[in-house]
Amino acid sequence: MRSDHGAPAWGVRGRLTVVTVLLVIVPAGVGAVLMTVLLQVVLSTSLQQRTLQRLAETTVQVASEGYSDVATDALQANGAQRIQVRDAAGRILVDSQPGGPPLPDLRPPPGTTLTAGFGFLTQWTEPIPPAVAAGSVAYGGAQYVVLVAESQDEQHEAVSSMAKLLAAALPILLVGSGTAAWWLVGRALRPVEAIRRRVDSIDAASRSACRGGPTGQDPGT
Repeated sequence: MRSDHGAPAWGVRGRLTVVTVLLVIVPAGVGAVLMTVLLQVVLSTSLQQRTLQRLAETTVQVASEGYSDVATDALQANGAQRIQVRDAAGRILVDSQPGGPPLPDLRPPPGTTLTAGFGFLTQWTEPIPPAVAAGSVAYGGAQYVVLVAESQDEQHEAVSSMAKLLAAALPILLVGSGTAAWWLVGRALRPVEAIRRRVDSIDAASRSACRGGPTGQDPGT
């Protein structure tokens, strides 16, 4: 059966199905990307707040008591966070996780804070750098730099798991929406196809009547 423009009826059904699937899958794909980015932003913001809070606490401790107990207190407070205290020349005086990978050489001016490793793109680099915050503090007439670092592996794993889950759900949504759209469009076009079949039968009957009608009289009679 063909449409009024000569296209097969199934072609109309197929085009409507494709349009319907696109209207479902494109917003779903955009939503999946936005959800992944939003999760990354939320986790990164939470990590940054924890790191900056620990930096503020440690700088106050160093300014009032010195750095001798920093490593012990850091392990007792949050073993996942690594704290270093460096002198003005960059030499490491205290490290709560000695032997760990080197941290960036951040030297913020007095009264300021520097950060490194935060941001969306850092989650997709190899190896994933730690999130680091650094602040400057004075004690006993000397200037020190306090660095607080925390691994982003768990954060990266959470974002990756979410992205993989959403990516796996999209093909299922594609197949499901395509099947449902094909069935619904078929049902919606069923009355149209019935009308077309009736019109075609009437046209066929009219053409048969025209071919079988009386001919003109023989001029020789």
